[in-house]
Amino acid sequence: MAQKTLLTLLRLRLSIGLRNYSSAAFRSHQFIREKKPDADLDVETNLADGEQLVFAPEPTLTEVEVTRDPVEWSAVERLLPQLTVPEPPIHAQYPTPSGWVPQTCKRDTAEYFVGRTRFHNYPIYQETFEGGNRHMTVLNNVEGDIWAFEADLKKFLAEETGSRIYTQVDEVCCKVRVRGIFLEECSRFYKQKGF
Repeated sequence: MAQKTLLTLLRLRLSIGLRNYSSAAFRSHQFIREKKPDADLDVETNLADGEQLVFAPEPTLTEVEVTRDPVEWSAVERLLPQLTVPEPPIHAQYPTPSGWVPQTCKRDTAEYFVGRTRFHNYPIYQETFEGGNRHMTVLNNVEGDIWAFEADLKKFLAEETGSRIYTQVDEVCCKVRVRGIFLEECSRFYKQKGF
């Protein structure tokens, strides 16, 4: 039996050639081996060659029942994430304990307008540059006359802080940058304007 296996290996080695085949590729071929039926697996044995072919068992699925009952579907909908952020609830008094107030300014009537984020917050952000040595306050979503917005903001911040304010207007991206950290002051400006 050992001689027969060795001859088969040599023939196989010559048939695939000696062209840069790695030993792993050579070993990946299935060789003749003794008949050893395995009782645990689904085995089909070819008695003529002595090859043993193992097939994976067919997958078994659990029984699935399709239903369109609205009562059952309401239980599923509670678990699914919402596609949009819901409108904020109406409170008895404003500002709320967290300091949030609803938007009172109307987009159509104002000279300029600042829209809220999708989570109903002010679009005021802080940027840090040069390893934390340079800080900028960024005001996004400015619509309408951005230059009038920048002038009013600059005037408000100068009165609040008592120092000179440096700003940069980006008309294309609808942003105004203020040099320094003025997150609280800008929030008060937005509340005063009704944004």
